[in-house]
Amino acid sequence: MSTKQIALSEAMIPTARGDAVPASELGFTHSAELIIQQTGELVGNWPNETWESRPEEEQIARVVDILNAAYEGGVNTIVERTIVGIGRNVERMQKVAKQTKMNILICSGFYTLHSLPYFFRYRKDKPEDFVGRMLLEDYIVQDVLVGINRTNVRAAAIKVMSDKYGLEETPDLRSLFKSCSIAHRRSGAPLTTHGLGAPDGLKHQRIFAEEGVDLTRVALCHMDRSPANTSLDEFQRILDKGSFISFDGWFPSEETNVLASDSSTPEQNFERIVDLVGKGYGEQILLAGGWPIAYHDCFPDSFGIDDDIAPYMRVKQQVIPELKSRGLSDEQIHLMTNTNPQRWAATLAMGEY
Repeated sequence: MSTKQIALSEAMIPTARGDAVPASELGFTHSAELIIQQTGELVGNWPNETWESRPEEEQIARVVDILNAAYEGGVNTIVERTIVGIGRNVERMQKVAKQTKMNILICSGFYTLHSLPYFFRYRKDKPEDFVGRMLLEDYIVQDVLVGINRTNVRAAAIKVMSDKYGLEETPDLRSLFKSCSIAHRRSGAPLTTHGLGAPDGLKHQRIFAEEGVDLTRVALCHMDRSPANTSLDEFQRILDKGSFISFDGWFPSEETNVLASDSSTPEQNFERIVDLVGKGYGEQILLAGGWPIAYHDCFPDSFGIDDDIAPYMRVKQQVIPELKSRGLSDEQIHLMTNTNPQRWAATLAMGEY
C-alpha cells in the first residue's frame, strides 16, 4: 500500500497534549527537532547545571515562550525526537504542550552511541531467564498503542539511531535496529533515524529491508551531516527505495566539526536539495532547523546560536529564502514543509503489517 493512499484528513496523529489531530492539520512541520534534552542521571546526583537548577514552572514557562514565538512565526508542528537515553520526560512535555498551540509529536525508541543498558542487554542475551518480561520492542509498542508512563500521550513515531561507532561494528546498535523494526511493524508507527548522512542512510535502509520494513514509512534524517565528498548519487539511491530524507542541521560552517570532521557545509546542502528537487524527488524531502533548541544541559551555551535567528525559525528565516534564491518555487517549498511531513506521519494510519 502506498503512502499516497492514506487520506491525510483521516489519519489521526497523536500529540504531546494527549489528543490527536488529522495529519492534514499539522501545517508547517519541522521533521527533526529537540525541545528539552537533559542528562537524566545528573538530575538526581549533580543537578547544579541541569533542568533542576531552576524551579520547574520557571523552566516550563521559558520553553513555552520559545515555542509560542515559533508558532507565531509560522511553525505549526515539531517532531520532537528526544527519546529515552537523552532525557525524554513526557509528563513534563505534556505540561509544555498544553500551554502552546504548537503540535508536538513525541517519539519512542532508545538512544545510545554504543551499548544498550543492562536492563535490555540481559533480556536480549538470556531470554530464557526473563520469560514473561517485556523486551525493548514491547516498551516501544506500548508507547505507541497505549500511552507513555502516567500520561495519555502516545508516541507518533519511532526513532532509531547509529553514530560514530558504526552500525555494523556495534552489535547493540544492530540489536536496537531489530527491536525498533519489530516495534514499527507491530504498531505501524513511522520510523525516523539519526545518522551521519547519506552513507549511514544506505546502511539503515539495508538493515530495515532485512527486517521486512516498508521503506516508504521511513524518514532518514541528518542528511546535512553527509561527508563533504558524498555524491548526489548516494542520495538518489536512498530516494529510489522510497524513503523520505530530512535536511535538518544547518550548522554554521565553522561548527560542522562539532559533529563530524568532514561534514558538508550549508551551501552544499542547499545545492543538493535544489538538484534533487530538479531530478523529481521533491515529494520525499523534509526540512527542519536543528539548532538552537529550547533547553539542553550538555552543549556549550553558544552551540548553534545565531543572534539573528530565533529557535525553530531557521527554516523560515534562512533555509527557505536560500532555496528560493536558487530557484525553488513556493509550491516546491510547501511540499517539503507541509505535505511531505504529513504524508510521512500519516503512515501511522496504515497500521501493523
